[in-house]
Amino acid sequence: MGDLKCGAIPTPVIIRICEISGGYVHVMFYINPPRGKIPLYITEECVFNRLQYLNLLYNKEEDKFRGKFEYLLEDSPQDNVGHFTLRLLVSTTPESWNHWLTRERLLLRHRLNHLLPRQLHRLFRNILRRSKNYDRPGATCIKRSLIILSAHFLQPDVFRHIISNEHTTDCDLFPFKVLFNAVPDLVKTRKLHLDRGYGIVTCSMWKIILESLFHRLIQLEYNIYKTDMQNTVQMDPRLELMSQRVIKSILRPTIQSNADVTALNIDNEARKFPPCMRHLHLVLRKKHRLSHYARFYYSLFLKDCGMNLDNAIAYWRDEYSKPHICESGCTHKWQNNEKKFIYSIRHLYGLEGARVKYEC
Repeated sequence: MGDLKCGAIPTPVIIRICEISGGYVHVMFYINPPRGKIPLYITEECVFNRLQYLNLLYNKEEDKFRGKFEYLLEDSPQDNVGHFTLRLLVSTTPESWNHWLTRERLLLRHRLNHLLPRQLHRLFRNILRRSKNYDRPGATCIKRSLIILSAHFLQPDVFRHIISNEHTTDCDLFPFKVLFNAVPDLVKTRKLHLDRGYGIVTCSMWKIILESLFHRLIQLEYNIYKTDMQNTVQMDPRLELMSQRVIKSILRPTIQSNADVTALNIDNEARKFPPCMRHLHLVLRKKHRLSHYARFYYSLFLKDCGMNLDNAIAYWRDEYSKPHICESGCTHKWQNNEKKFIYSIRHLYGLEGARVKYEC
């Protein structure tokens, strides 16, 4: 099997991580994906060790982590592989993406709080160097802000100041400016003072501004490459299987129901759903359609919540028989595709095809 672009898998046991613009970077900011090959089983270990740690960190239970810490060390290839592969796998639904990105942002905050001075200096140097070569549509303001920020804090006087014991959390001795549209979250929450289109960043805000730009950078990549990422997962059964395991791991802590879900009580039961599934339920009720991946994962979730086959068919028949208001995405009608829909639902319940018992 020949090499494929962007997240390709050329052999049954090797994953080639996508090579968009190449180059190894300080992994904490993940500006570019890594190059090279890595065994599939190592990739899986990197992904699920990382996912476990992210969830524990989010719940403030990181001390309970019993996985392989070497896969999470900054500057390690395993950490880089874990981040970029997990980024690819969660791209299949907006809900899983937001779940993951919230935790990745928290991991960055955790790391910044524990950096040694030499590590921080190296981080700024690498961000400065890699940002100069970063070229994505619509990324000009982010790129420019990263360059300004890194160059500012690499000034000897400024750097010595922010790592000193006397540096306070409200210090404003060395301010600088960034474009306001590079950090809309900080503008929205009024954490920045505005001056003619620029946000004033004080030296005590270096962690906050790094975290905001990190979030913007990764979200920009998702907005640009979302379709390519989803197609990459969908085209390779190994990635698709790994993606299903990731989604299951994300949802497992919240799949708790004392009563079976039916087509009649689903609106009441939906109040107990995790936010991502509750959102899909509301979207379906409003638009009467879901995207392929959203429908797949929501169907599995309902099955795991106790919805039997007859109720599942009745529920989806009711929704997909109604006029849709989707401007894009799925526009199929139950009346025209009834056999296809029923077969698909039976397949998820392990009654058609290979009779695999899928789980959420």
